[in-house]
Amino acid sequence: MAQIRDYLWLAEGNCAVTIFPLEVIGISSFQISSVGMVCVVPVDHRLATNTSVSITELNGEPLIFFHPNTPHGTHVRQIFRDAGIEPDISIETRFAETSPHLMREGFGLALQDGLTGLGVTDPNLKVLPLAETPRQPILFHCRADEESDPEIRGALECLRRAAHDLGLQDEFTKHEK
Repeated sequence: MAQIRDYLWLAEGNCAVTIFPLEVIGISSFQISSVGMVCVVPVDHRLATNTSVSITELNGEPLIFFHPNTPHGTHVRQIFRDAGIEPDISIETRFAETSPHLMREGFGLALQDGLTGLGVTDPNLKVLPLAETPRQPILFHCRADEESDPEIRGALECLRRAAHDLGLQDEFTKHEK
């Protein structure tokens, strides 16, 4: 998150998209939609016949977890704490996109945010919604002094159209700090 703040503040880029709030003075954030967590399983796994999976069904399963000092890591650990379950962590990663690759190598089941889960296209993997978990906002961030810039507004509208095309609910709002 600090990298995104610096990326925008130092004008290395004009905008960024995250699933975690960026509460930084001088940065404007707009919620596009929201997504829940998902669990990625091999198609031959016992859970693959489900239409969703619960945290309790993951109890005792080896899991690919996020490093604890990442936003994903904090979020997923809280979900397990709230359920009173100690996760069986087989390996940790810093990036959600690497989880399915680690899963294919036998490290366990992959947990991801729903937006990253949309990118899983391997026919040997099944993406299951993680039931009863908090939704995470899909947020568009830009410098506050540039939010009226036509290029920023155009990028924001492109992201809104892409979310619509993916079937995500329109939840467009400006996040105030």
